[in-house]
Amino acid sequence: MDLVAEVVGALLAFALATGALSQLGLGEQARLAGPVAVTVAVSAVLVGVLGWHAVSSMVNTGKSERQLSSDEVATERDNAGPLTTGFVDWLLARVPRDSSYYVIGNGADEKLLNFSLLPRRFAASPQQAQWVIVAGAAQFDAGAFGFIRPTYYSPGMGLASRASAG
Repeated sequence: MDLVAEVVGALLAFALATGALSQLGLGEQARLAGPVAVTVAVSAVLVGVLGWHAVSSMVNTGKSERQLSSDEVATERDNAGPLTTGFVDWLLARVPRDSSYYVIGNGADEKLLNFSLLPRRFAASPQQAQWVIVAGAAQFDAGAFGFIRPTYYSPGMGLASRASAG
């Protein structure tokens, strides 16, 4: 769509430049038919294309900055991956700064989660961790690793602690 708009803008600019040249007398047209006329036409086309592009960019920017409806917010939340800022804030409030944790779930989220939870320490296995963060895992058997049943922030996103972790 942007390409069509830019082409239309270029054609309009060229038509305006050609119309302006046609208002000149016959002798002046012959004299300007050389490199100056080409320069004017090319300049008019460039101004038209750049101007149309700037206007269409402003219109598209306005569309993307509008407020989302409650249905759109719910859809965004449902389509988001397991790692959300709300989930990270929820974890930060529950996992002590000096403790270790292990993440079970989507590997793509682990790096960002590890960074977000600093200075807490990432453990190499659930057996070495005081806390297990469930981030997008379908199932987690907390008892198999000696953890208390997880508390869930939302489906598939939760936290389990060792009985001794607190």
